[in-house]
Amino acid sequence: MADNQIVENSNETIAPETENAELAVTADSSVAENSKKSGKFVAGVKEWFRKLIVKLKRKTQLIPLALTLITSFVFLCMIGTFSQLIQINSGISSLGICMFVSTLASILVLPLFLNAFPKNKKPVIAFIVAVFVVFALIIAMDVIFLVNMQTFFAKHDVSSKAFYNESQTSLIVHIVLVGICVLSFAFLPLYKKAINKINTKKVVSSNDFSDEIDTSAEV
Repeated sequence: MADNQIVENSNETIAPETENAELAVTADSSVAENSKKSGKFVAGVKEWFRKLIVKLKRKTQLIPLALTLITSFVFLCMIGTFSQLIQINSGISSLGICMFVSTLASILVLPLFLNAFPKNKKPVIAFIVAVFVVFALIIAMDVIFLVNMQTFFAKHDVSSKAFYNESQTSLIVHIVLVGICVLSFAFLPLYKKAINKINTKKVVSSNDFSDEIDTSAEV
């Protein structure tokens, strides 16, 4: 009887320890899986950035091109505000022609930019100069638009200034964006050198053979 009681007591104490051990192993495995997934995600993000830097090393002009594309898209979204301003206040001079020229130039600058950097060829100086000329034309049209609009509302006692503040803010934002595009295009050679200095070499783990190679069987 005493032996049976000892065996039963020993079984009662061993069972919870075994169950706790299984739970600990399960928890460790889940933590390992989560850490492995997070490690893969971080590695994937790093690889994506590495490939992006490699692409920018070869085609650094994509940076000002992307900025120009965003600026043109933003201006096209502003056309609705400008059109409503002109419709309500028809006495403002040169607004229609300024908006037309800015719209046309915002679209024209994109193919000029692409032709300035042909594939596998040197940049074309003529198209680069044309891009700067178009940028200057866009800024000039925005300034004329802004000055004429402000002059009109200052001289005339207009009861309703509908779309005036919105148009003024939009013009200032557009001028700033075009200025950023001009700077990014002008300083392209400088930050191209900085990007080329970034180390994008992929580290490959090598197998080190510490054992000596037996060449006694060679003929």
